[in-house]
Amino acid sequence: ELSGVKQKRHYVPDFLVTFTDARKELWELKPAAFSNNTKTEIKQIAAKTWCFDNSVALYRLLSKEQLKQLGILL
Repeated sequence: ELSGVKQKRHYVPDFLVTFTDARKELWELKPAAFSNNTKTEIKQIAAKTWCFDNSVALYRLLSKEQLKQLGILL
């Protein structure tokens, strides 16, 4: 917000993942240290709304550690 006027921002997520069963998920990658801040929380709300509006099953905020658990990173 600048002088009481909201600024429109353009947000591009990291990945739109489409699985073999046609299910889609929106994935955002963030360091674990950034996962619980106000800016990230605002982006999560916008991303979840976009997912709902565009028939995307799930929004996931993932850290490097979570990608390792999923077997995506070594």
